[in-house]
Amino acid sequence: MKTKLMYIAIGVLVILHLVLVIPALQHPASFQTRDSYDYLDLARTFLSTGRYEGTDYPGADLIRPPGYPAFLMMGLLIGQGETGVISIMQVILLFATAWLVYKVFSACGYPNVGLAAVIVLLLNPNAAFWSMMLMTETLAGFFLALGLLCFIKFWKTSHRRWLFWAGLALSAGALTRPIVLPLAIGIGMLFLLLEWRQTRLAAYALKVTAIFIIGVLALVVPWQLRNQAVHGQFTLSEVGESTFQNWYVAQTLASAEGYSRDEASAIIAKSANPMRYSLEVIRTYPEIFIKEQARGIMRTLLGAEYGSWAKAIAGDETTTTGVLSAILDQGSPGGVFEALKTQITNTWFWAGMYALFFDVVLFIAVIWGVWRVFREYRQEVVFNLAALLVVSLFYLLTIPGVAGESRFRVPADPLLALAAGMAFLPKRNSGETNAEMITASKGKG
Repeated sequence: MKTKLMYIAIGVLVILHLVLVIPALQHPASFQTRDSYDYLDLARTFLSTGRYEGTDYPGADLIRPPGYPAFLMMGLLIGQGETGVISIMQVILLFATAWLVYKVFSACGYPNVGLAAVIVLLLNPNAAFWSMMLMTETLAGFFLALGLLCFIKFWKTSHRRWLFWAGLALSAGALTRPIVLPLAIGIGMLFLLLEWRQTRLAAYALKVTAIFIIGVLALVVPWQLRNQAVHGQFTLSEVGESTFQNWYVAQTLASAEGYSRDEASAIIAKSANPMRYSLEVIRTYPEIFIKEQARGIMRTLLGAEYGSWAKAIAGDETTTTGVLSAILDQGSPGGVFEALKTQITNTWFWAGMYALFFDVVLFIAVIWGVWRVFREYRQEVVFNLAALLVVSLFYLLTIPGVAGESRFRVPADPLLALAAGMAFLPKRNSGETNAEMITASKGKG
């Protein structure tokens, strides 16, 4: 009966997501941001000329790798140049990601926990809204979930081909969002430790980790070689350096000396050596640098940016972007009250409050679920999954730093659903073990 109710809940949530996407079909331009134009320009130029380069935005090809533009090309072909269909494709992609979340727990032997995790993901207002926006995050989340499923498949079957597919999934994720590449390398190092922990065979652990790394490099290196040939730079993307200077450092300089972030960014760019100048700013204002990073991380964790939702879905303008932003941007409790007072009668404010409440419950479930696995499931495959989730979530939720906002959490939302799903695992004594994992371990030895 409980399983049937969960399927009904999932069906209702699927219908709700499909209803929510209607405004994106009616007003597709409202669901595009400044970055969307870069990606669309690359996709349209390739479809019309066969060249991967920016027409309206020259040089975008060095910053934007081809993962998401390739997805947009499919949408433009299906929609005959119209962009509204892309939002539907991304909502369907969110459903596919939810299916991967279910398959991860099902492969671990806990299908009902997988259904609970799917419900968590589909209830997530942050994932729901950004799945309709023409941005990379939903596609990147799909590839991360796919990579995790491949790891579970390897641990359950010992078939090494799954490691190559795991690496390939993360490689595709890196071509979608370049920040996935350092994460993939970190996951490879953690995988090495997990395999050594399980088998106590260093040579074997290195061998299987190498298979994963080959998969990671399979798509990344050819793109780096392309950039070397076209731009003279062996790089996946230039976006990392620009983010560091234009966000991490510029916001620090702006807060310390009273500039706007754009003014501070211009000052850094005009300096004789922007990188050296940036490092000097950090050395001069280390406390402000740390404070601004912390504020950005909080916005990533608990953004609830209902102002963005109101503008895209209904065309409404609000005087503040979100519940948490209104709090962080004020210097006193009175300022917080004044910032929020005008929004209390706004329906979108209460949508933001729901999102904030959901996020608080979500992170409580994540902490509880991971703690339970580390305490009670230390000899099961789900322990390895929890370890991968902890490393991945820490990286994804902190790397945006001062530039943090709710959309940067979207690639982590499927992983948060997996971690929260662990709170629904059956109670187990810490001494119990999983016979299948032990058997597989012996077979590898």
